[in-house]
Amino acid sequence: MMQDKKELNEYLFLEFGFEGDLSSVSEDWPFQLSNFATIRQRGEEISVYVFASESEEYFAMSPACNFYRVAGMTAQDLQIQMNGFTWIGDREPITFETVFLGDSSVPSTKERQTAIRQLADKVLGNQIGYEILDGFI
Repeated sequence: MMQDKKELNEYLFLEFGFEGDLSSVSEDWPFQLSNFATIRQRGEEISVYVFASESEEYFAMSPACNFYRVAGMTAQDLQIQMNGFTWIGDREPITFETVFLGDSSVPSTKERQTAIRQLADKVLGNQIGYEILDGFI
């Protein structure tokens, strides 16, 4: 377990842009990782920890280093999020970053962004303040 925490902290050290080198990272620095839950994904057990940074709480997962904002999620919510993430990934989605030059079956990034914005406008109506972070087709 301690190696899990050290590896996660190395990943988080880099992701959060800490200064210095990785030799200063330990199982409890730069973040205190508290055990939260164990989630099963494709027969694998994933250790989930919780930590705080700048008054925001996050989940950190091991062995596949990743993190999410807690944002009020329970362990069950996180399991659903991770299941959905895996399901989408298995289908090799086309995102805003996907480019297939010369392939007319894949609309341009601008066309995809416009279509998703139109869908959001239709669903959300005149609501102000939404932001499209990503889009999949």
